[in-house]
Amino acid sequence: MLVMPLGPDLPGTAPEGPDPAEEIYIDVADALRRKPSMARCSALETALTATLWRLWCRRSPVALSRFCASGGALHPQLANLGRYHAGHFPRQAGQKLMLSRFDELLLGQLSREWITPVKLFTSGMRARSGLHAWLSQLGDLYLPRRLLEWSRHDDGRIVECQEHPEKTSELSRWSFRWRAGGEVILDALPDLLSAPPVAIGGAVAYDAERPWVCRFDAIGTPYLSRLGAGPAKDRGA
Repeated sequence: MLVMPLGPDLPGTAPEGPDPAEEIYIDVADALRRKPSMARCSALETALTATLWRLWCRRSPVALSRFCASGGALHPQLANLGRYHAGHFPRQAGQKLMLSRFDELLLGQLSREWITPVKLFTSGMRARSGLHAWLSQLGDLYLPRRLLEWSRHDDGRIVECQEHPEKTSELSRWSFRWRAGGEVILDALPDLLSAPPVAIGGAVAYDAERPWVCRFDAIGTPYLSRLGAGPAKDRGA
């Protein structure tokens, strides 16, 4: 995830809203014609990458979140990383807990009818409702993995799964749908234990013992903090 170009000539603009920008696709042949195949990183790029890696690996996600939020105006990839990172954590709006942005978009594709990940992927890319940007970052195989985590969590109280063992592809081997009443979780997350945890960097989202949540500042930039803690208490968490 952190293997990303940080040079000053990177194409693209900083994303807006809660979702990361679509992955930037580069014409490799064209890039090779314009630049040598091996380019030495500048001292600044090396230092920035090392800093990001150290922050990414910390048990607390707060420092990385703040770093990306403050540096996003200077480099589009920092803004992109900040939204990707924060989008895996449950959100807090006032006293209300909600699913992470990614889980909201993913589970929002389910219905009472069975659907395979491959159909979910194609419909998500076609709808361009925010999920398409996530799929361009995560790829297709994360969909069955995350949906299986939901179907196995809490005895499948929210998401049901059926297996098609004759199918060899991970994208069509399982089908998923809401268990009756499960879709209410789109309106509010009862508690952190209601969702399967997500390991991201050195932190864990939906961790009831270390409850990190995503909030939004005055201009809509997502950032992470400890549930029930003010900004001062986040320092050194």
